[in-house]
Amino acid sequence: MKISDVKNRDVFEGLEITNEVIKPVAEKWEDGLIRKTDNLQLTIKSVSNRKIKDVMAYLYYYDSQGQELGHEFDITESDPVLPDSTSRVSFMLIPPSGFSYAEISIKARFAERYQLIYTIVWLGIAAGAAYLLSLWPNA
Repeated sequence: MKISDVKNRDVFEGLEITNEVIKPVAEKWEDGLIRKTDNLQLTIKSVSNRKIKDVMAYLYYYDSQGQELGHEFDITESDPVLPDSTSRVSFMLIPPSGFSYAEISIKARFAERYQLIYTIVWLGIAAGAAYLLSLWPNA
């Protein structure tokens, strides 16, 4: 497979792909055998001023009729991806037989901006309610 086989890149709005490279990799698997394959390695950069969480990258394989033959996925090395920072994902390139082209899809979500404040407020309400209940006279 070549980078030119990737026909489409659908990337989450706060991210961009800054580098794509195919490198040969040898990995020792659980059965003890060393398998050599090519890896597609992507560098992903945050172009948002917000933290981006749960970044999942997918590589879909299609035949010449546009039918999906299979896919691979990976998560970023760092989570969340902070503003103006980069992270990487990689795919073991093992395209199924009959594959004609591939597409990349990167999905994610923005981190909640005020999660800590919401948690503190909720705990304050719960503590206040518990205190008021403790003052309630027993019947």
